[in-house]
Amino acid sequence: MNEYLDFAIKIAQAAGKKLMKNYARAESGERDSSVTTKFDLLIDKDIRAMITGRFPDHSFLSEESGWTNNHSPYVWIVDSIDGTGNYLNHNPFFSVSVALWKNGRPVLGVIEAPALMERYVAVKGQGAWLIDIKTGKKRILKVSAITDLKNAAMLICGGHSSKRKRLLQVIDQFYARVTSLRKLGSAAIELAWVASGRADAFILPQGRLWDIAAGLLLVREAGGRILDFSGRPYDLRLMPGRKTIDFVAANRKLKLPRKMNY
Repeated sequence: MNEYLDFAIKIAQAAGKKLMKNYARAESGERDSSVTTKFDLLIDKDIRAMITGRFPDHSFLSEESGWTNNHSPYVWIVDSIDGTGNYLNHNPFFSVSVALWKNGRPVLGVIEAPALMERYVAVKGQGAWLIDIKTGKKRILKVSAITDLKNAAMLICGGHSSKRKRLLQVIDQFYARVTSLRKLGSAAIELAWVASGRADAFILPQGRLWDIAAGLLLVREAGGRILDFSGRPYDLRLMPGRKTIDFVAANRKLKLPRKMNY
């Protein structure tokens, strides 16, 4: 697994450096969750070339390239820029998400947040950690121990839903019950924040697999849980595709409603 992990870090690191090289030149664009830029396409092309060059038999899924099924047990799942709108508007909350799944389950994930100088890494059965990109300092990740919603810092994201009503229902259900309810604009970073204890829960209706493939493993390996909107543990045996995913990521002690009302 170390071979794959080193390669995944190399991919994310190269993509992060290229994004920062173009960061100052990125022009403010439409603040739309579906916006795609030349930078998304450029980074996606680079990552795909690196993966196919090293592991030509592996399958591949990304937001820009779609699904390439080589009938391999290994699937690379990539989001070249998670938080494109933030990137265009010179907001540092954007990231590169690189995950490797084997036999339909996540085995490693890397989230590179170059403007924040942070790299999040998770390996199945080995834990999750945060690396300071500048210093190389490493910190083991662990979810928070908050139990009561009134003390919780919660993150939300509208995902790919065209129905703003669902997001408003999330806000209505939780805003007055938690300490804070925020949207960072990058699902990968939001999951990483749950894993690191900076947030206690993250709710995402209609997420796409490329946005969350690395972050889901981060939360699990940091001691967190992934639930569906009925409050049941979410089975991470997800096959790559374009279906959307509703879930809550949280620490294991937070008392959540048994059923999400949206």
